[in-house]
Amino acid sequence: MNEAKISHKTAINELLKADGDVYSWYFIDLRVPIISESKIVICSVCGESFVQDENEIICKWCSDPEIL
Repeated sequence: MNEAKISHKTAINELLKADGDVYSWYFIDLRVPIISESKIVICSVCGESFVQDENEIICKWCSDPEIL
């Protein structure tokens, strides 16, 4: 097996010349979970931004001092 480094351009040209003999593909079915839209808000205590899970106005760092 040849392990010499080649340029990107050379590699692409070789792949194009080989057509479908180098790779294969097939369709698969994936279940993609529905993710709710994230909302970024500013903490009313420290002023830092955080991802709001529900309707919090205080980040988790300010609401739970034992995290630090």
